[in-house]
Amino acid sequence: MKNRIFIACAVLCLILSPPVFADDASDLLTKGVELATQQHFTEAIVILKQAQDKQPANADITLAIARTYSWQGAYDKADKILNSLPLSEQSSPDAMFLKANLAYYREDYDRAEKLFESILSETPDNAEAKDGLNKVKRAIKAASSGFSWQADIGHEISNFDRVHQPGWNHSFLQITHFTKNKEWAFHGAWHRYEQYRQRDANIEIGADHRFSKRASGYIWGAITPEANFKPEETLSIGGTIRLDDPSTNWPVAVLATADTKFDQYSSTNSLTLNPGLRLEPYDGWAISSRMISVTPKNTDTLYGWDCRFDGAPLDDLRFYAGLADAPETENNATVSTKTIFGGATVDMTSRTSFRLSYARDDRDNSYIRHIYNVSASFRF
Repeated sequence: MKNRIFIACAVLCLILSPPVFADDASDLLTKGVELATQQHFTEAIVILKQAQDKQPANADITLAIARTYSWQGAYDKADKILNSLPLSEQSSPDAMFLKANLAYYREDYDRAEKLFESILSETPDNAEAKDGLNKVKRAIKAASSGFSWQADIGHEISNFDRVHQPGWNHSFLQITHFTKNKEWAFHGAWHRYEQYRQRDANIEIGADHRFSKRASGYIWGAITPEANFKPEETLSIGGTIRLDDPSTNWPVAVLATADTKFDQYSSTNSLTLNPGLRLEPYDGWAISSRMISVTPKNTDTLYGWDCRFDGAPLDDLRFYAGLADAPETENNATVSTKTIFGGATVDMTSRTSFRLSYARDDRDNSYIRHIYNVSASFRF
């Protein structure tokens, strides 16, 4: 009789006691999600898998693991986990939303659009799905702009204060070809300069490449036959790497930039190195700064800096403004120069843009130069 009473009491205690394992899994889920939002992806996945071991059938835990893998960029792993869910769970709004975001990250915009629309057909007031669909539509518009060529043409004039000398002129024409997926852009350009009562003309070729959503680079070179004041040969290499993960909700995009240039003159050469940082809080808005170093042959390195602010108050209007205090090479001579500059671009149509810019160079113990530039782009 006593044994029966003891067993009954034990069973009753188990029924009435709180679900310890469930609470442990819930705590682990909360901790794992918090780590994932802080971009500690490896630690988050370890914690979330511990929660899954306690509750293997918990769809929220499975979705959290898949979401963490997607933020980490491990899209195949995220897909595999989503497909392991029961069919009834795969059609839930949370699972559909994650599938739509995965498609967007992979630039499968058609699939992403269909998935977001499917979510909105069931839950029309879903704000996250609305934002996702708008984001996809902007990406589709950008990807389907329809042009593979761009022609840029422009002219620049300069006049001087403090030192009496004739004005300068610079004209250019550039043709750029974009590959179908816009991952590559190849260009060729012709430049004509009038300075110091002399003329130089050079030919430039180059390429830009988008390696991933987080990295891009460029290379270009130019030759000036029978150069009078311009470098005989120039080679420039640079690129940009995004330091934060674009798939997370980090409020500011942080990009590291690097620009290098080697100029070979008839009697000397110089190497320019410009590492920098760029912050982009919103699309079209940014603030950036670079350290500038120029090392002429057999001469100590000269250092400087520049900073620039970019804005886009309207979809078809962009502007920039900035300051610089940096060494500048002209006619084989490298001299510290203080500069203020700014400009604006207006998209007249989806295929035509018009640009105006101004700069003021104050070259130490030399001239003050006012630079006016006008140019246009035509896409086809």
